[in-house]
Amino acid sequence: MEKTSAGQAVLEVDVVAFAIRDGGLHVLLVRRAAAPFAGAWALPGARLGPAERLAHAARRALAERTGLDPGVYLEQLFTFDDPARDPRGRTVSVAYFALLPLGTPAPSPGRAIEEVRWWPADALPGLSFDHAEIVATARARVAAKVEYAPIAFTVLPEQFTIPELRAVHEQLTGRPVRHDNNFWRQITTRWPLEPTGRRTGGRGRPARLYRLGAAPTWTALPTPPAESSPPGGSPTSAAGPPAAVTVPPSPAAAPPAPSSACAQPTEPASREPSRGARKASRQPSHASQLC
Repeated sequence: MEKTSAGQAVLEVDVVAFAIRDGGLHVLLVRRAAAPFAGAWALPGARLGPAERLAHAARRALAERTGLDPGVYLEQLFTFDDPARDPRGRTVSVAYFALLPLGTPAPSPGRAIEEVRWWPADALPGLSFDHAEIVATARARVAAKVEYAPIAFTVLPEQFTIPELRAVHEQLTGRPVRHDNNFWRQITTRWPLEPTGRRTGGRGRPARLYRLGAAPTWTALPTPPAESSPPGGSPTSAAGPPAAVTVPPSPAAAPPAPSSACAQPTEPASREPSRGARKASRQPSHASQLC
């Protein structure tokens, strides 16, 4: 990128491309052919065109600098705007990270690039500009996001085994899976895995093949109509006045209980009357004669 004019900021994009190769996480780096930092390793990047969107510029940088297919998973990462990040002048970088699928072909040097190479993420060379900070930020983002977003499946083929999914998860998070049963429960709780009914071939015990199913869809509840308040009145629905409510009449009051002189004692139905009570019931009392 040519030198910037005094007081004029330049907007560019840089891409942190991750891939799992030889059982480990790797980062794609390019060796610069032009100053500044000629001969040093850096991330593939490009200046934003005057009528270009950021995501398109990031995919263009990946294709022009490394020769790789730009149709990969790409996500905007962060904006790096340290005024001293570029010795040529004020340059703001909008960084992206990309996840390349398993079996990605070897890259090839592109425009203004001496060499392009996959480097182990834990053994990177010295990087130009502030690209070491960009890579560290991208690794932290991927390690966190793989726990709540299905980005691990963008690395896997359409059909995969659970051991393959576990290996990708371990590489993206940077942590080993210690309990297979817990991993299976967490994955199947978060993502709808569907068995394909097929198994792997080759030597050893065949493993079941799975694919990522469709995520469940949710239907939103209808929004209730807005209420409006007429002048000097109570709020009414926009659909019209409230329907009249009929209040049923109160039940008639029960007749007054008989006086104590006419009240007849009652016993629970399950209680057997005593012998004296049976004898007294056959002899009408003076109170019953009055009633």
